[in-house]
Amino acid sequence: MDRKKKGFLRALLILCLFLMAGTVYAGNGASLKFSKAARTLKVGTVKTIKATAKGIKKVKYSSSNRKVAEVDAATGKVTVKKEGTAKITAKGGGKSASYTIKAMPVVKLNVSSVKLDVNATRKLKAAVKGTSAKKKWSSSNPSVASVSSSGKIKAKKAGTAIITVSVKGKHGKVSAKCKVTVRGPKITLNKTSLTLSKKQTETLTAKVKNSSENVKWKTSNSKVVSISKKKNKVTLTAKKAGTATITAYIGKVKAVCKVTVQEADWKGLYYDFLKKGETSFSYKAGGYTSTAKARSFYLVHLNDDTVPELVVSSLSSNPGGPENFWVFTVKNGKVTYAGNVSQKGRSNLCYNKKYKAISSGWWTNGVGGAGEALWKVKNGKLIQYKYAYDYNEGNKRIYKTGNTLESAKKVSRSAAQSFSKKYFNVKDQKNGTRLQNTESVRAKQFK
Repeated sequence: MDRKKKGFLRALLILCLFLMAGTVYAGNGASLKFSKAARTLKVGTVKTIKATAKGIKKVKYSSSNRKVAEVDAATGKVTVKKEGTAKITAKGGGKSASYTIKAMPVVKLNVSSVKLDVNATRKLKAAVKGTSAKKKWSSSNPSVASVSSSGKIKAKKAGTAIITVSVKGKHGKVSAKCKVTVRGPKITLNKTSLTLSKKQTETLTAKVKNSSENVKWKTSNSKVVSISKKKNKVTLTAKKAGTATITAYIGKVKAVCKVTVQEADWKGLYYDFLKKGETSFSYKAGGYTSTAKARSFYLVHLNDDTVPELVVSSLSSNPGGPENFWVFTVKNGKVTYAGNVSQKGRSNLCYNKKYKAISSGWWTNGVGGAGEALWKVKNGKLIQYKYAYDYNEGNKRIYKTGNTLESAKKVSRSAAQSFSKKYFNVKDQKNGTRLQNTESVRAKQFK
């Protein structure tokens, strides 16, 4: 082999040895680092944070303050134990890297939201981990809900407030919040309108929700209606003809009852109306005037007034078939005609005591239709209050329910049964007392 070939081979061998040396000594290009130099973590946090190692097979982790944060030497999993600072270091291949943990305490409340009535109280509980620093309580709206230094909330008026408990740590403040909704009082009166005669008395009762306060009362016209107050009840006394509004209130929340006092006594009006005995009297219905004998009558309440309605029949006893009833009420100091209703298959006027209504029913022989209705008096007129009926349409049974015959809509059989159970339950119905229109009966009822 000549000298040129030997020189070439020698140079090639040297190059190969050089390249091999670069691969063996990998440490020359090794690196170890963390993505962040500092981290803020809460006490109780458990998190694996590994260093990025290049050209290094084994990395070992350690903590400068194991009371603050422990680290698994092999995996880098960190457990934050209490407030403070700890330095986590990774070592391997002659390299090292580190990051600093700023451990923050944790504060938690037992609830995140509460609803309270005015004047109610509630104690919040705050659990703090990682520090013994003192808790500080505050309210975003003290006029709605205040909070004591021990976390006791007091509801003051309707609205919302945010209650905050905070702890000042070495690396800043931590806090937890609770939304407080203070419900305003709700007042409901047992009656919203009344018609009274002079010297007549009546009791109003206020039902209060979301407040432990008693209502206050006032009358808009004490010359018409005077009041005698006792907590959530008031006794009204009709003084003279006119109108007055009785108001029950707590702060700005109120409920009202409109009272009309009539000059004439309803008993005297009904007595005079019926005293003709079996003589005819007139009423208007459907745009024409007709007459009927007043042989018997009933007194029933068909609205929330204290004055009952007068229901007149031209019969002295049940006919065994359909019977018509004419309903009269007192309006503007006079007996006025409200409307009429017919009943079938019952021995007396059927009265629904729960809804203060006349209950009537009907059916059609051979057709398979049947229905029932409740009737009340509103603004001096007899109106349908609830209506239900069913009938055959081909081979299918159709059910309809609603407030009136015209507004009734198709419903399922189960919905119709629920409707009837609610409004036409036999437990709520009773036979009215038929009174004969004689002088002795009138005198007993109205004098």
